Amino acid sequence: MKTPICNFCAKTGILCPEDSKKLKSGQITELDVECSVKLSKIAERDKVLDRLTFVKALESDGDLILLFGGGNLKILRSSPDTIESIREAFGRRVWIFEADASERKLLEEVFYPIRILTVNIVWLPDGSKLTKVILPYSRRVIEQVDEKAVKRVLKTLKGIDVMIEYERRQPV
Repeated sequence: MKTPICNFCAKTGILCPEDSKKLKSGQITELDVECSVKLSKIAERDKVLDRLTFVKALESDGDLILLFGGGNLKILRSSPDTIESIREAFGRRVWIFEADASERKLLEEVFYPIRILTVNIVWLPDGSKLTKVILPYSRRVIEQVDEKAVKRVLKTLKGIDVMIEYERRQPV
């Protein structure tokens, strides 16, 4: 597994001079180091992680956001056991995304496996924008979406302000 720190540091948990320099300069954070070490330990048992590139970690009100390289999400989704072992290792809610995902792709990932019906951008009078996401209306979908957490995570990740609505089908 590739991480922001070298393999030796990720396996031992002790930073070499080069990685210490990255930490002091702000290229990486303590959270990046902590997550790299934990993910490397999981990768020793779970070979799916060996094919991935961990890019960065962020925190959002107690939740952990892990960013991986492009194309890594497909590999992770093909192994639900790996995702579960990552969530267990960190002991809190973990959100997993691709670091270079577009805004649309990010929205699809945050609501996965729910299908997004429509995404609209609403420009507000003060010049800011609001992203309006419309999801199918069903009790299961409404129960599955934690609106506060989704809004918080999207704001932390890309500064996206989101409004979530549910489509109600009109009888014919």
